[in-house]
Amino acid sequence: MTNNKKVRGIILLEVLIAVFILALCGSAILRVVSQQMAMTAYTQEAIIAGWVADNILVLSRLTPLSAGGEQASGSSVMGNERWRWELGYTQDVAPSGMRLLQVRVFNATQSQPLVQLSIAPP
Repeated sequence: MTNNKKVRGIILLEVLIAVFILALCGSAILRVVSQQMAMTAYTQEAIIAGWVADNILVLSRLTPLSAGGEQASGSSVMGNERWRWELGYTQDVAPSGMRLLQVRVFNATQSQPLVQLSIAPP
């Protein structure tokens, strides 16, 4: 008795196509995960910079800028990082001449502010 049925296996082309599809899916997942990690790091920096800005604004209410002082700058350490900040009054924003007290917080390596907050001075 002989069995005349052909045994069909997976051919090499089918295996290569399956591996290609898996590699494509894997690279897409890696890309999404890396983007998510980058956004998490940015969000963490922005939150800490916001805390620094809040602290500087609170300190500016406790010890206002001197009569002739329109600007102040310095640095703070928070979250094991050094943050540069600049505090000053904005230009006139209303016909009444009202100005805002503005703080800008920079990471030590950046030239653009990460956070910028403004309040009406007391």
